Amino acid sequence: MSLSPNHLVVLNVLLITHSVSETARRLGLTQSAISHTLKGLRAHYGDEILVRIGDRMLPTPLAESLRQPLGAALRQLNDVATTRQRFDPASIERTYVIAMRDLYVDLIVPRLVGLLASAAPKASLKIIP
Repeated sequence: MSLSPNHLVVLNVLLITHSVSETARRLGLTQSAISHTLKGLRAHYGDEILVRIGDRMLPTPLAESLRQPLGAALRQLNDVATTRQRFDPASIERTYVIAMRDLYVDLIVPRLVGLLASAAPKASLKIIP
């Protein structure tokens, strides 16, 4: 089984709750779906991940070693996904490459260079035939 981001989210919540039922509730999934994912995680890692001790489920040493880095990675991914960056053309430092026929170079490029120079002064333009 290859891991998807969904598997990692389930694993993260399992490591927080130590409970299939509570993980299902928090993620809005069925217990069966979480159990199936846990089975796949166990196969992937070759580890039980959570083991029953008395009436409690506890993480294995491997699962415990995954808790902090997994949580940090998911928080960082969430930050990247939810932070809205404002596009500022004046700060762009890149070269735009445009392929066009020679016939159009004289018609389009002078105006395009002017627009680029005023909107994105740090950007450059490369025209290829």
